[in-house]
Amino acid sequence: MKEYVFTFLFVCHSEIHSLKYHQGGKSFVKKSIYGVFNTASKVVGSIGTGVAMISFDDEYQRQRNEAKRREVPSNALLGFGVGLKEFGTGLLKGVSGIVVRF
Repeated sequence: MKEYVFTFLFVCHSEIHSLKYHQGGKSFVKKSIYGVFNTASKVVGSIGTGVAMISFDDEYQRQRNEAKRREVPSNALLGFGVGLKEFGTGLLKGVSGIVVRF
C-alpha cells in the first residue's frame, strides 16, 4: 500500500513541477516577444518623429500628430493595419511631392 501512495505522490509531484516549468517557459517567451516588439515600435516611432521634424513642414507635422491621436489600435492586427495604411500614405505623399516639385 505504501508503494502505491508514494508512487502516486511522486507522479503527481513531478507532473505539477513540469506544468509549472511549462507555464513559466511559456510566460517567458510571451513576455520576451512583447518586449522585443515594444522596443522596436518605440525605436521606429522615434525615428519617424525625427524624420518628420527634418521635413520642416508644419502642416505635415500637424496632420501626422492628428492621425496618431485619432487612430489608436486596440490589438496587434489593427495596429499592423494602421501602420501599413500610414506607410502607404507617407509613401504616396512623398512620391507625389517629388513629382509635383519637378
